[in-house]
Amino acid sequence: MVVALVTIGSLGDVQPVLALGSGLKRAGHAVRVITHDSLAALGRGLGVDLRSTTAADPRSVLQSEAGREVLASRNPLRAWRAFASLAEKSASTLFSDTLAACEGVDLVGFSGLGMFPGYAVAARLGVPYFAAHLIPIGATSDFPSPLLPPGPAWVPGYNQASHALGRWLVWRWLAPLADRARAGIRPVSRFPSLAALTAGAKASLFGISPAVVPLPAAWSAWARFTGYWFLDAPIGWEASPELVRFLETGPPPVVVGFGSMSGRNPAGTTGIVVEALERAGMRGILLSGWGGMEMRPLPPTVLALDFAPHVWLYPRAGAVVHHGGAGTTAAALRAGVPSVVVPFAFDQPFWAERIRRLGAAPPPVPARDLSAARLASAITCAVEDPRMREAARALGERIRAEDGVATAVRELERALNRRDRPSA
Repeated sequence: MVVALVTIGSLGDVQPVLALGSGLKRAGHAVRVITHDSLAALGRGLGVDLRSTTAADPRSVLQSEAGREVLASRNPLRAWRAFASLAEKSASTLFSDTLAACEGVDLVGFSGLGMFPGYAVAARLGVPYFAAHLIPIGATSDFPSPLLPPGPAWVPGYNQASHALGRWLVWRWLAPLADRARAGIRPVSRFPSLAALTAGAKASLFGISPAVVPLPAAWSAWARFTGYWFLDAPIGWEASPELVRFLETGPPPVVVGFGSMSGRNPAGTTGIVVEALERAGMRGILLSGWGGMEMRPLPPTVLALDFAPHVWLYPRAGAVVHHGGAGTTAAALRAGVPSVVVPFAFDQPFWAERIRRLGAAPPPVPARDLSAARLASAITCAVEDPRMREAARALGERIRAEDGVATAVRELERALNRRDRPSA
């Protein structure tokens, strides 16, 4: 079977889908992964067929002045509307590139924002599709929508209402954009609702550990929480002698990196982080990511890196300070060390609150309220609180015992062998 996987987003969005593609390859399927050109290189050596799109990638979108405004917004309605406006310029290219890359496939899978071109292409080609989600989208009273900032979950009916509002926000701005962009692919009726999309899917797989978010009972007929989908360190990557020496010459450092999140003032953010580490009396490693921090001259207790695989670096950390993206959160939890979450936007506040409730992180420090004093206090709590360290350790042990990729492949093959599938 030839399977296409469409994934659009940041490093943390693409890596789990590459891991899933690698698992499908090992199970005997031919796999194509369609993603942005700047991220396609991540899959080299995995044995999957990488196809890239020339549409603007998330890095260029988020690092633009308008993109920084999106991340700084306190209003989720404004953030989603601005994001759709930024994406509109290259949406048609994304859809046409995806169609070309999927010619001849037997099955289309899509993840995150990849659902928009992925579904349109599957409909145009007349092939079945499945969802490979990294966040728990649906409708449930068990937890609030990950698409909105945390709200009063204790209010009766709030969780269900937040899911309805979250879906409306995404569909209000992105579904019409998808309709316009796919006009040359399949000029059909409006993009379906999430419920209709789910009902038509062969499977709805979630690369989420049930130890972190238990599967809602109401979803059991149509959804599977398989465990996280992890990708090992890139083939050929080795830690530099400088990094090895730094790790060996002192206590485990605090690793700080905000991935694709680049605020309005990277230099200011770097200054805050360095001062917070000094206040907390901790050594640190700064990961520059996509521009979230500025790699300026640093004190000898702080080492700057462009990149190091989370799967290798995080277990060697005393704590991890990150933005709360789904993929980064999963990597930090797997490592079994406490997190300090500095959420910017989108689903990040959801994950920040989730791991706080699990006892593996102190209360989050929102990016818009970031200060050296607040960050230092959170770091000290994460490093010194024995209950938090034990909660993180136990959670990491449970997650490492899972094989999310193998479970996802098995569930997908089982779903494809079934003639009928319950709807959401």
